[in-house]
Amino acid sequence: MKSVGILVLVICVFLCFEFEESTYSALSVLTHCLNSNESVVLMDPFSNEDNTSDYLKFTWYYRKDESGSFAVIMEKMKNKTPSVWTQGWNLFGENGLELQYPTYAHTGMYRAVKERQSKETETSDINLIIAEAPTLKTERLTLTNWVDDKTKRIILTCGTIDSRGIPPVDIFLMIFPGGILNSNYQDGNQTISLYKVSTSDVVNITKVSEKYVFTTRYLCRLKESPAKNCIPQSELPKWADEYIEENIIFKSKHIDEEPLDETNILLMATTICVVATLVVAYVLYAVMSPEKKKKSNRLSKGTLSHFLKQPT
Repeated sequence: MKSVGILVLVICVFLCFEFEESTYSALSVLTHCLNSNESVVLMDPFSNEDNTSDYLKFTWYYRKDESGSFAVIMEKMKNKTPSVWTQGWNLFGENGLELQYPTYAHTGMYRAVKERQSKETETSDINLIIAEAPTLKTERLTLTNWVDDKTKRIILTCGTIDSRGIPPVDIFLMIFPGGILNSNYQDGNQTISLYKVSTSDVVNITKVSEKYVFTTRYLCRLKESPAKNCIPQSELPKWADEYIEENIIFKSKHIDEEPLDETNILLMATTICVVATLVVAYVLYAVMSPEKKKKSNRLSKGTLSHFLKQPT
């Protein structure tokens, strides 16, 4: 039994020394814009290490998506000439890769694997996205509204886009405050059909030309995406617009300079209710008063006749 125990211990120690340790780094994302007219460069992700020479083999792999398998792009053994197996790619620096003429087909996952002499394996993944900026058919994005004659609904439209880019960008309409509206994209425009604005859409209430109005702010924006990142910074203001709608609440000749708040609204509503109650009471009193006078006159005449008929 003692010899069996020693044998198991020796095997365990041997496996511990021979087992290859693998280290994975976090996934990084690299967006390349075609309109930059530059080449794609995949840098050696391990180039900042002190022991870069301590390796046996360095390999670059590629796969289109998660459902596919990895194919070898470049393979380099220590002290040997590297082999590049995929057309279009060239060695860049010590262990990097360069693609001079990228296309959309080069989008995918790229994996660098370094096998060290110490049996340790390091892996780093890069998600490369080949993107193209969207283009406008008009000078800029414009948010407009109009009323459908058939449905009598308010239609908000934001456009017009010529191309959504690659991968396609998404436009969203939102109400502030509130959130993103459930709109649809069609023929270069983002559109939504709305009912008339309700008081739940109030942003603020201010005095404008002796009347109180509430304003509703609608926004048109681009969602964050690789294609949006390819739009030049100087062009980004053209890809946003907003529309502010004003609705009159009431008019008044005597308006306080302070904004209308909940306390003032409650006070006004109470005053209106009190005045309405007094008016109703007055009308009822006016209607019932003649009947009371007639009944009072009849009672007076009856009492006087009864008094005169009594014997003296």
